[in-house]
Amino acid sequence: MNFLKLLNFETNRFWKPFAFLAMFTAVFQLFGLIITTYYFMEDVSITSIDEATYAAQYGKFDFNQFISSFWFAVPILMCFTILMLYIFVIWYREWFGKSSFIYRLLMLPTARITVYTAKLCTILLYTFGLLAWQIGLVVIERIVAKALIPATLYSNESNFSAYLADPLNIVVPITFTEFLLLYGFGIIIVVVLFTAILFERSYRLKGILFASLYGVLATIVLFLPSITEMIFYNALFPDEIMLLTTITGIIVIAGSVLLSRYLLKYKVTV
Repeated sequence: MNFLKLLNFETNRFWKPFAFLAMFTAVFQLFGLIITTYYFMEDVSITSIDEATYAAQYGKFDFNQFISSFWFAVPILMCFTILMLYIFVIWYREWFGKSSFIYRLLMLPTARITVYTAKLCTILLYTFGLLAWQIGLVVIERIVAKALIPATLYSNESNFSAYLADPLNIVVPITFTEFLLLYGFGIIIVVVLFTAILFERSYRLKGILFASLYGVLATIVLFLPSITEMIFYNALFPDEIMLLTTITGIIVIAGSVLLSRYLLKYKVTV
């Protein structure tokens, strides 16, 4: 119950920025889609030939033209940037807000690691929330594009994976394995940054050095199989590298969580 209360508290603190990001993404992308389709139809009208002939000579409108455009990429980059910044805000505002709210959090009658897990789950929930929102927007945008472009000029793809072009495939990998690897790597980044923040909060100036060293150590451990492959060429097969990297990733996550637990319990100062 303490975890759920803390999780509810943390998610409530970010719902307004989340709503803004969701609305901004929808408005910006839909506006961009309208502009993209408008200019496409302008090109068709300028040629003064019928639609079937234009499609045969110049090609049909491909939805990937929009997926690969500035209009689609900007909101994704904005959401990613704000979520990365929020990894720091979610901790530092407890110390630097109007009052040091960290006092109240650390005095709660629950294990301090609960505060950590609530913050971590908040980041993950909003990340996957924005991901689900983006996937839903793509479905809507396909419908809008079909409504704006005549059937004879629209390149229809029945398979949704055909639309996973850059930059969408960066956030929505085609295969489940790629999805696990991508977001598993994302979780590693979050927990390592959490640990680095707690090092800084525990030891202040010396903590910045400790945080930097820990970041380097975590990176070396995570990519140790790849480093080994570069040093000893062809020492490992690709499947072995992936398996070992998965194992080192789990080690980094477990080590970061345990170290964060220790820092929160014994070292963090308020």
